[in-house]
Amino acid sequence: MGIAVEDKMYSYDEYLKIIENEEDANKRYEYIDGHIYMLASPSVKHQRIIGEIFGSLYNYLKGGSCEPFVAPLDVKLYNQQRKIIGNVQPDVFVVCDNLNEGELTTPILVVEVVSPSSRSRDYVQKLDLYMRSGVREYWIIDPIQKKILQYTFNERELKSVNIYTDIIKSIVFEGLSINLEEVLK
Repeated sequence: MGIAVEDKMYSYDEYLKIIENEEDANKRYEYIDGHIYMLASPSVKHQRIIGEIFGSLYNYLKGGSCEPFVAPLDVKLYNQQRKIIGNVQPDVFVVCDNLNEGELTTPILVVEVVSPSSRSRDYVQKLDLYMRSGVREYWIIDPIQKKILQYTFNERELKSVNIYTDIIKSIVFEGLSINLEEVLK
């Protein structure tokens, strides 16, 4: 869901100036490796899928030290040298510990729902971004192909890839499983 603002590289400071511009205040943007993407509004189906995933995560995590969130909420992502490599709005994500009203820590789990305009970014740029920033598990829900790709990372390197067409089982949250058929209904 989104188009590149211009096909050029931006510093993070330039990105901040663009999104703080009064004319752009109500628009949603993501910053990935020097590129800025303007996000389109999600479809009703997209929002329903996000709601189902969020509800399952909320019920599973309730009362624990982790908390799920939904877009739009900015998440700053850093490389190992603590340089900002992304500022994104994942569809659903889970943050553990250090929960406060300021900047959120790197998510443990990120879920993106693929839409026609976000397909290559979710499968390529965001996969790489989440791996390099320390995310431990990344789900790509593809409603058109009716599957979930699950990527797990260890120390910023790919550990495993699984494809689910029925029930996804989280690697980082033992006992968490979500029925894909219910999510996509």
